[in-house]
Amino acid sequence: MPLQAAQSIIQSMAPIPAECLRAGRVLNFAFGSNLSSSKMSQRGLIPKSTCRVKLPGWRLVFNQLGYPPIEPSFASITPDPRSEVHGLALELSVRDFEILWRGEGGNEWQSVEVVTCHSYEGERLEHVLVFRSRPEQLTPAGVEWPCSARYKALLVDGAREAGLDKEYQERLQAVPTMPRVHWLQLHLWQQRLDVGSLVASHADDLPVVVRDVVLRLERLHSMAVRAVGRRLMGTQMEPLIVLAMVPSWFVMLGPRLWRFGKHRLRGTRNE
Repeated sequence: MPLQAAQSIIQSMAPIPAECLRAGRVLNFAFGSNLSSSKMSQRGLIPKSTCRVKLPGWRLVFNQLGYPPIEPSFASITPDPRSEVHGLALELSVRDFEILWRGEGGNEWQSVEVVTCHSYEGERLEHVLVFRSRPEQLTPAGVEWPCSARYKALLVDGAREAGLDKEYQERLQAVPTMPRVHWLQLHLWQQRLDVGSLVASHADDLPVVVRDVVLRLERLHSMAVRAVGRRLMGTQMEPLIVLAMVPSWFVMLGPRLWRFGKHRLRGTRNE
């Protein structure tokens, strides 16, 4: 990709200095689930190189609103002159950085900050890009909420795999998690996750209008679950959040009924 085209992609995301481009590549500071190589592989991303680094003047916080109560919160960073965040500096092509940025929610969820990191070997790395949760995507008043055990495991395993500082790994292991949720909540949450994968895996079987309607309904439902969770999380009415997840089951019915009817019709014609 030409440097000018690469720069235009970056500039379209956020006002990032041109110095962040290094021969069509950028450095991204990974501090959350992107520490996990398996998570990156799932997105089809393989960094050109990685480097263990520290980001001074920032603190790891769990105040990005997730989907309570299954995924109450995700990790973000906030300025704190007395703290530092450990992670990996990922060298990515501009195309891979854009894929990663979109996978993190793009402009709707993340702002892109330019920071200076220090490698474990003492090298100063300037013009490193890091994702930071937008204020409108935070928990009420930006208060930290416990994350899920699943999400915490991603961070702990990723930090261990990356070989981050032992003391920092112990801090991650001490992060509080949300108590185990009811099986019905887990089932409905899995139904919500299955919407995207079902539509993607059977895209050829589904008419465009059905696919678009299902994905739009899934998006609206995700917004509703987060809105209800924001209001009820931590209150006596928290168990009612499960009611907001019920529509997931009905959203899934659309593509499933379509495929069932199509296969039955084929079977009738073959008889």
